[in-house]
Amino acid sequence: MEVQAENDEKTFIVTQMINPSYFHLFNPYLRDDKARNALEENLISEIQNFGYKNSTERKHKKGDIVAYYWEDGKRYIRCEIDDVIMFNYSYHYFLFALDYGVSLFTTRAEDINPISEIIKFSKSPIMNKVALNILPAVTRFDYLNEKEEILFHNSWCPLALKLFQQSLDKASVISFEMSDNLTNHKGFLFGDLIITTFYGLQFSLSQVLVNEKVAKRASSPEEFEKYFNRVLERDIERWNDNSKTGGILKYEEGKLPLNYDDEIQIKQYISNCEPVQSRKMSVQKVIEWQQKNEMYSQIFPNEESDDTSNEKDDEGFDDTFVNSKRKTGFKLEPNQSKLVTKKLKCDNLDESIVSGISRSVSQMFN
Repeated sequence: MEVQAENDEKTFIVTQMINPSYFHLFNPYLRDDKARNALEENLISEIQNFGYKNSTERKHKKGDIVAYYWEDGKRYIRCEIDDVIMFNYSYHYFLFALDYGVSLFTTRAEDINPISEIIKFSKSPIMNKVALNILPAVTRFDYLNEKEEILFHNSWCPLALKLFQQSLDKASVISFEMSDNLTNHKGFLFGDLIITTFYGLQFSLSQVLVNEKVAKRASSPEEFEKYFNRVLERDIERWNDNSKTGGILKYEEGKLPLNYDDEIQIKQYISNCEPVQSRKMSVQKVIEWQQKNEMYSQIFPNEESDDTSNEKDDEGFDDTFVNSKRKTGFKLEPNQSKLVTKKLKCDNLDESIVSGISRSVSQMFN
């Protein structure tokens, strides 16, 4: 089910998140495909006309805005060079895709090309450097007064990041509300993310973190700025993660970490399903069951009668899923779905496990 926001201009996608005080937003309803395509055509034209392609003698430096050849997308995209670091006897170029809102890295200098000033500063749909209007906090117990205290802290704890991501996973629509009392500070834009779930429930992401005592609200703009500066003192690179353990280096070279492209639907970024890897495993498990049961039916053809479609399925397996004709799924015939159920019964799996698998599989395409 695809849900549209009442106000399209306030519907966003979080393309990359370091922590609640540093993330990027993309508005798909404000994108201009025609302008974007024209921009990328101009990138190709410039590279061809000026003979930049395949030149490995160029020196790229931090802060340069360049054209990078994105192999997966078969296109040139605009990037800003965030860092150039020598590692294992080769230069690693850390890039930020200006029109996609994600970081990547490459060691292939020949895929990086200079571009003209006009193209460098073309409009982008990415809201770079966004922060929630709250600050990281820790809980301490005041033994003197015998009470719990919530104090400002200079870094975000892992639980805050987990709650942030879990909230996004539950979202059908994400809206951004800019804070009136917090002005642009050091290039950051402050506000709150309002999450609307697939069930129509709405909540503030900032309030979730405050309620869980991993964040605290400042009493004044001056206090907010004071403690926000302490958060910035950690100096986390845009390509890194909150714990500064490698960030984009954990992904494959030259890959956009979210596989972000026009053909990717919003729900793949803000779905209420389980993580991508879990969904892949669920699908793979059902495919394996299907293959095993097809082989089982060939070896023991008499064990499955022709009227199995009339049998009552008491194993809790979701036949509405396996018989669905959704574009992103696959189809099992009625007799095959019963074979899956039979196989589950033969393996003596716990009923709760069977039920859990059924729910995981059915949720994938809800």
